Amino acid sequence: MPELPEVEQVRRILMRTVGLTITEVSVLDEGILDVSPSKLSRALCDRTVMDIKRHGKQLAVVLDDGSVLAMHLGMTGDVVISDQQDQARHVRLVIRFDSGVYLSFIDQRKFGVVGIAPSFDDLILEKGLGPDALEIGPRKFEARVGDHHRAIKTTLLDQKVLAGVGNLYSDEMLFQCRINPKVKADSITPRKMKCLHRAMMDILVRSIEERTDFERLPNNYLLHGRVKDGRCPRCASQWTIEDINGRTAFYCPKCQRILQ
Repeated sequence: MPELPEVEQVRRILMRTVGLTITEVSVLDEGILDVSPSKLSRALCDRTVMDIKRHGKQLAVVLDDGSVLAMHLGMTGDVVISDQQDQARHVRLVIRFDSGVYLSFIDQRKFGVVGIAPSFDDLILEKGLGPDALEIGPRKFEARVGDHHRAIKTTLLDQKVLAGVGNLYSDEMLFQCRINPKVKADSITPRKMKCLHRAMMDILVRSIEERTDFERLPNNYLLHGRVKDGRCPRCASQWTIEDINGRTAFYCPKCQRILQ
C-alpha cells in the first residue's frame, strides 16, 4: 500500500497539472467514487487547478473555487499524466485538460477512493486524519502516540493518531529504535519516543529523496531485506514475522526483544 513517501511522489507528478483547466471527466468505473459521476463532472469541469496538496496518504487537487478533488490511492492506486489517454487495463478515471494532457487514475484492486470536498481543511476533517507525519513535532508526537494502551505498531498505523505512516515504514521506525512492535504505546519511555520521532522523520525524508527505491536506502535499514527468510542487518538473526491486530510485522527477535 502506498505510504506517505509514495503518495508524495504522486503529488509531485500531479504538480504538472497546476494552471491547467479541466475540460472533460470520464468515469470508467464508478466503484472508486464516493460521489456520483455526474456530480463529480459538474464539480470539476471548467475548473482550473491551483495547487496539489497532501496530508498523510490523502491527495488533494485544489481548484480555483477552493474545492478539492480528493484522491486516496488505497493499496494499488497510481496516477499517470500523459499527452495521450492511457489505455492501461485498470484505468478507472480519466480527466482531460485544456492543454491536451490527460490524468489517469489507475487502480488494479479498486481500494482507491476519488471524491470531492468543499476545501482541503474540510477534507482532513471529514476523513478524521491526525497530524501529517512530516509536520508533527516531537512533543506532540509523544503526546498523541503515547496516549494509547495498545501495541505501538497498531498505534502508528492509526491514521486518526498520525497520518501517513503505514506497515512498511512503521516496521523500519521500530527497528531503528530497537522497539518491539507488540509493546504498549503508553509504556514507551520519553527517550524512545524521541528516537521514534527522529527515526520517522529521517526515514520518510530519505525515502522521498530516493524516490522510494528501497535499494538506495542505507544498508542498515530493515526495508532492504523485509522478506520471508530475511535477516537483521545488525545481528543476522532471521526476522520474526507476526500478525499484530491484522497487520504483518517484521522485527528482529534479538535487537527488538521485549525487556522485562
